[in-house]
Amino acid sequence: MSHYILTNNNFSSYVCNNSLIYSNSCYEIADDINLGNMTLMIPLGCTLSFTGGSFYNGTIKGSQTIISGSVNVTHLSGSVQKGFVVRQYNDKTKYMWNGLNWVVI
Repeated sequence: MSHYILTNNNFSSYVCNNSLIYSNSCYEIADDINLGNMTLMIPLGCTLSFTGGSFYNGTIKGSQTIISGSVNVTHLSGSVQKGFVVRQYNDKTKYMWNGLNWVVI
């Protein structure tokens, strides 16, 4: 799996037609990234690893996407659509986004 670090300075180089450009990759979110009201599509099989950054001012839509790192599921509810699984939340519980709510799996 390829690994890419997303920052404010390089984010636009990894996006084409409102989608991250590489599938089956790990994207490390290292900055607070303004989506500019965009719905950002996450390709099949990707991991979003939050290491101190976030997405804001937009929506992310996954496709068998794993979210890991320092992320609180309650902060994501208004910003995501179907297709996400959160792992390593509090190192104990796994959650899945069903399109309406986070569900413990």
